[in-house]
Amino acid sequence: MKLGSPPLQTILFGSTGTGKSHMVNNEIIPENLEILDEKNNTVRTVFHPEYSYSDFMGKVMPITNNKGSIEYNYYAGHFLRAVGKAYSNILENGEDAERVALVIDEINRGNSSSIFGNVFQLLDRDRSGWSENPVNISDLQFGKLMDISGMEVARESDDSYRFDYGGERRYDDEVNEVLDSNNLRIRRNQIMIPYNLSILATMNTSDSSVFYMDTAFKRRWEWQYVNTKSECPRKKGIAFNNRKEWEEFVNSVNVFIKKNHTYIRNVENYLIGHWFIPKEEIAYYDVQNKLMFYMWDSVFSKSKGPLRDLIGSDDEEITTFGDFSSRVEDFINKVKQH
Repeated sequence: MKLGSPPLQTILFGSTGTGKSHMVNNEIIPENLEILDEKNNTVRTVFHPEYSYSDFMGKVMPITNNKGSIEYNYYAGHFLRAVGKAYSNILENGEDAERVALVIDEINRGNSSSIFGNVFQLLDRDRSGWSENPVNISDLQFGKLMDISGMEVARESDDSYRFDYGGERRYDDEVNEVLDSNNLRIRRNQIMIPYNLSILATMNTSDSSVFYMDTAFKRRWEWQYVNTKSECPRKKGIAFNNRKEWEEFVNSVNVFIKKNHTYIRNVENYLIGHWFIPKEEIAYYDVQNKLMFYMWDSVFSKSKGPLRDLIGSDDEEITTFGDFSSRVEDFINKVKQH
């Protein structure tokens, strides 16, 4: 994987039994991500009502040693293990680092906001694939991250740390010069999602009421609808060629939302910004699986009437999100008229 190749940060959603996990395991991981060593480069977990931030990041747990005494060890959670493995691959192979996948099944069966905690901010990625900004983590978390990645860290003085990897010393004040040769951005007690880590999640729409996903969380993911035929209603081609076209369309979307304010409580909370989809060229697929899903699942969650009226279809023709998203060209053209 080359630096700058965008990672996947995708939630596959649809009805039960449509093949979402099969698609992740047999198509996305081996074909899209080209992960051949799945055993070492894939971390898997399942969210559930009792799953917590400590399960995701890591926690201190007691263990009885050989002498019968109790010791306390810090065990890395699924997220920390995935990030550490991605760092390790970058350190070993630089720009040719192998990809790593963190797979989260049933993402909506856990309290996502609570589980992600402060690392929620890391889901915002820049164009190179790295998190836009780091977040601070504890000494225990940082130490375990270094262990997993194969690095050792030691304090040289009050404001200087030594990072050792492969027998080579790397100092904190030389991080940009030394570690950037391997595309590794690291600071003491900070964490970022690297460009070679993809996060894949599955979600049954029939279970959408198990835990509420807020709009800010949803916005940070790409969404891929899997219909009852185990395929996505994907329309090929570019819907908007540049940011100007897209921004003009966003203004029209907001006009449409405000015109239908009687269907929406606190309508101002559902208006979208120009960076709702942060791409230079925006494909029909982006509109289908991110914007149209947002309109269907969040804005008009109480009543689909305005969306059905918009594209000129009766209730029988548009009964599912798949029906709605397949009319992406009609949706765009009709919204532009507002």
